[in-house]
Amino acid sequence: MQIAVLADIHGNLPALEAVAAEIDQLSPDLVFVAGDFQNRGPNPREVTEFVAESGWTLLRGNHEDYVIRQSQKAQSEDVTDYYNWLPARWTADLTSDFVEFIKLLPIATTFKGPDDLSITIAHGSPRSNNEGFFSKNDGG
Repeated sequence: MQIAVLADIHGNLPALEAVAAEIDQLSPDLVFVAGDFQNRGPNPREVTEFVAESGWTLLRGNHEDYVIRQSQKAQSEDVTDYYNWLPARWTADLTSDFVEFIKLLPIATTFKGPDDLSITIAHGSPRSNNEGFFSKNDGG
C-alpha cells in the first residue's frame, strides 16, 4: 500500500501543483492533506479550490482554524496574535465561501493499513491540530 501525505502548503499553488504531478506519477492508494493548506501564501483561494476538488482526504490544521476564526465577526482585535491575525483575515476574505466546508474537516483520521495496522494521520496530534511532537529535550 502506498500512501502520500502532504501538509503545510500554506497557499503555495506552484509547489502544490509540482507535488500533485509527482503524486499522479506515483499513483498512491491514498492521499492525505494533513492541514495548513491555507494561510500565509500568495494563492490561498486557488489552493483551497485545488484540494477541495482533488478527491484527497483533507484534514484541518491550525491555520485553517485561524482562517475560520477570522471569518467570524471579531469581538475585539487580539493585538498579541497579530502575526496570525493579518494573513488569516486576508485568507478568510478570499475563501469565505469555503469556511463551512473547512469547519467540517476533521483534525485527524485513522485507518487500517498493511497487516491490519492502525495508522493515524494528524496535523498536530489526534487531540489538537496545534500540538507538536517534541522530545523532552526539544521543549515539548
